[in-house]
Amino acid sequence: MQQIIERSGELARRLSNSAVIWIWAVMVIRLSNFVLILPLVLRTLPSEMVGLWYVMLNLIGGVTLIELGMSAAISRHVSFALASATPDYSRIHSLIISSRRLYAFLATAVLLLSLAAGTWLTISHQATMFSAIPLISFGLMAGASSIRMLGLYWNPMLVGMNKVRQAQQVQFFGILASYVVTLAGLLLGAGVIALAIGQCVTLLYPMLRSRHLFRKQFPEVFQASAIDSEWRDIWFATWRTGLVMLGTWLGTHGLIVVSGQMLTLETSASFAVCFTIVFTIHSVSQSWLLARYPTISSMWATGKTNELRALVRTRLALSMATMLAGGSCVWLLLPTFLQWVGSQTVPLPPLTLAFLLVMTALDLYVGAHSGVLIACNRFPHLRPVLIAGVGTVCLAFVLVGKFEVDGIISAALVCILGVTLWLVPMQFRRVLREKPPLTAAIDC
Repeated sequence: MQQIIERSGELARRLSNSAVIWIWAVMVIRLSNFVLILPLVLRTLPSEMVGLWYVMLNLIGGVTLIELGMSAAISRHVSFALASATPDYSRIHSLIISSRRLYAFLATAVLLLSLAAGTWLTISHQATMFSAIPLISFGLMAGASSIRMLGLYWNPMLVGMNKVRQAQQVQFFGILASYVVTLAGLLLGAGVIALAIGQCVTLLYPMLRSRHLFRKQFPEVFQASAIDSEWRDIWFATWRTGLVMLGTWLGTHGLIVVSGQMLTLETSASFAVCFTIVFTIHSVSQSWLLARYPTISSMWATGKTNELRALVRTRLALSMATMLAGGSCVWLLLPTFLQWVGSQTVPLPPLTLAFLLVMTALDLYVGAHSGVLIACNRFPHLRPVLIAGVGTVCLAFVLVGKFEVDGIISAALVCILGVTLWLVPMQFRRVLREKPPLTAAIDC
């Protein structure tokens, strides 16, 4: 019995020290939103407030894309500085100083753009938005997003310093704390303000905690003298990654903003709730490949393209199978689930929900190839992804007037089928047939 207890304790310690386990823990706690938070939101908030909340949330998310994925590039740069025979702490210190200046500028830009977005939203929905609760909620999120931008680079820097487990733990406890705050607020009747405060915790806790851990664990970085930082090494991939992210956002989450602008908030709520649930399945399915991006990068850098192809085929098959299984469950059970929780927001009609699931599955297929290309620091798909994203939003504004939600989903389907579904995988296959990666030029 004593041996069983000791072995169990040893297994628990190993699991708690595993970065992979904490990555999955973050994913599980994100999924628990549909058990802990969403049922209470749908039960207590009127449909128009649910619709307004999702529009506000996605507007703030769209504004923060101005960062262009710079933090991920910073993380890679830190890893390179740490991987040399003698860790280059001077370069890391210099990178922190440069990042502090850059992100101060970005934080100001986020605040100004958020205020502009809030003004637009208030004008579009004066009857609902022009009151204390929505304005306070949006203001809280805008302020928190701006403050978060000041230190957005700290958590990626932890990852770059090979503290992946701690970085994931920070994310996990930040989400957990936000759930506690949100649940307490909803039970006390705070409504949308409770959601906004919970979102502020999600935004601010990881930044503050990551900064504290970095300063505590790596004092030698701050003791080293700073040198001139070469941003050119980071920037060449950053702006390309950022534009791919923008195109992806326009073709997916940007559709919620379109629905909030062109449809009633009640209809927009139905679309946003179904969209959020479906894209959560999308995120879970995508994790099969996401977890292997470091391995994919290594295979590409060492020219192991055959192994890379085999890995991508296997992981892509698992991703699509997960999407099929999860999407089928959503299509069959979502109406029953919303009825069971007493939701004031109705689901989309079955055929419309099916269209949404098909669009999401196709986006997952395209996104898998796009993600692998980015992991290989290759960007031949930048133009088609960006064109498809802009085209989706423009076409959605044209079709939504006559076909409502069906028009929005159809716009995304047309652009995926017409541009990215065939072009991005084709470019992926072309890249893998190129000359050895170590001598290949960046292609955009």
